[in-house]
Amino acid sequence: MRKKLTITTIFLFFLSLYLLTMGGHPYSTDGMVICRLTKNIVENQSISIDVAGSIRGKNGKFYSKYGIGQSLLAMPLFILGKLAAGFFPPAFEFPVTVCVLFSYNSIISALLCVFIYLLCIKIGYSEKISIITTLLTGLTTMIFPYARYFYTHPSTALCFILIVYFLYNYKVSGNINNVLIAGIFQGLAVLIKPVSIITAPIFFIYILSLRKVPIRASSTFVFPLLFTIFFILYYNFIRFGAILESGYGGEASDFSTPLIK
Repeated sequence: MRKKLTITTIFLFFLSLYLLTMGGHPYSTDGMVICRLTKNIVENQSISIDVAGSIRGKNGKFYSKYGIGQSLLAMPLFILGKLAAGFFPPAFEFPVTVCVLFSYNSIISALLCVFIYLLCIKIGYSEKISIITTLLTGLTTMIFPYARYFYTHPSTALCFILIVYFLYNYKVSGNINNVLIAGIFQGLAVLIKPVSIITAPIFFIYILSLRKVPIRASSTFVFPLLFTIFFILYYNFIRFGAILESGYGGEASDFSTPLIK
C-alpha cells in the first residue's frame, strides 16, 4: 500500500512540475513534423504531410523522416485535444489541440521517473535512496528540459528503462514473459527512433549471458523486434519507394563529427 502511494506521489509530482513548465507549442520543425503526422493519421488516415522539415517521397508527396512510433502513441492525446478544442472558438482549435498533444512528454517523463524509482527498488536499494535518485534524475538531468518539447528522446528513454527493468525481472524470476515484454519495448523504441536498433545487440548478449534457456529467451526477445523491423521496411517503401530509405538519405550513414578537433 505504501509503495503504491509512493509511486502515485512520484508520478503526480513530476507530472505537475512538467506540465507547469511546458510551453504547449512547437519549438522546432522536428516536433512540428511529428505533430503534423499525428494530425494526418487521425484526421485523414494518411502518412503524407506538407510542412517544413518534411521530405519529398513517392508520387511527389512529402513525408516525415522520423519514426512513426511517437505519432501513433500520441494519437489519444490528439483526439483528447480535439475534444477539448470544441469548448473554444474555432480560431483556437489547432492551438488548444497542440497544447494538449504536447503534454505527451510531460506524461512520458513522469512515467520515466516512476520506473527509475521502481528499478532502484527492484535492484535492492532502500526506499530513501531510490526516492533521492529519482528526484535527482527527474530534476537535474535532461529529462526535465526535454519534458517540455515534443522530441522522441523521453519516449526512447522510457523504453530503455523498461527493457532493463523487465530483463532484470527475468534474471531474478526466470519468467520468460519478462523477456517478451522487454522485446516489445525494444521494438517500440525502434519504431519511435530507428537508430535505437543499436541497443538490441547489447540486450541480446545480456540475455545469452544469463544462461537460462538462452536460445528460447533470445528468440522471445528478437521476435517482436523483427516484426517492428519488417514494419519499418514496409513503411520506408510506402514513403520513399525503397525499403532502406528512411528519408535521411546520405545523412543516415554520414559521421560528420570529428573525433579530434
